[in-house]
Amino acid sequence: MPFLLGGMFGLFAMFLRQWLEETPRFIELKQRGALTDEVPLKAVVRDDRSAVVVPMRLT
Repeated sequence: MPFLLGGMFGLFAMFLRQWLEETPRFIELKQRGALTDEVPLKAVVRDDRSAVVVPMRLT
């Protein structure tokens, strides 16, 4: 039952996504070419390793 309910919510979210617009800030960054092509997680791990390693060790 939980999987069916989750699936219905997922389909509903995909349906709603059709009418959402991007934020003006995102459109501006996209036009300037300021968005990165790499995976954001890779950039976080590379640039701020301590912010990733410390919580992983605590967990």
